[in-house]
Amino acid sequence: MKTIRLLMFVIISSIFQSCSNNDGEITDSSLSQIEQKLIGKWNTSSNLKGNTYSYKSDKTATYVNTYYGETTTYIGAWAIIDGDILIEYYPDEGEVWDKNWKQNPTLKNKIEFVDNKTVKLTDFYSSSNVNIHYKEN
Repeated sequence: MKTIRLLMFVIISSIFQSCSNNDGEITDSSLSQIEQKLIGKWNTSSNLKGNTYSYKSDKTATYVNTYYGETTTYIGAWAIIDGDILIEYYPDEGEVWDKNWKQNPTLKNKIEFVDNKTVKLTDFYSSSNVNIHYKEN
């Protein structure tokens, strides 16, 4: 009888595990669908050797910029506003964190997912300035 119970537990656990795993996508019910799709590490180059932007589910962000062999890391925050506008804030080292950063973000882009691994970011102030980022992993 114990063997049957153990077997049933393993089968049921496997079913729940396979149903809950959404191909590695983050699913946090407090985040919108677009926010959930953004969570992760995005690269500015299709060969994944460019600068990176990492977005966490707690709305913190990291931007890693490598320029002529020197790497600078910025720690910041992100939010989606008005349904499809990604705003980001990356204060310089030593800069006092602006608690009203959403009114004056470092970056402001219209966000469009091309597919699960590619996102198109169009500058909010200049629609001719478009960047494509590629999801790592």
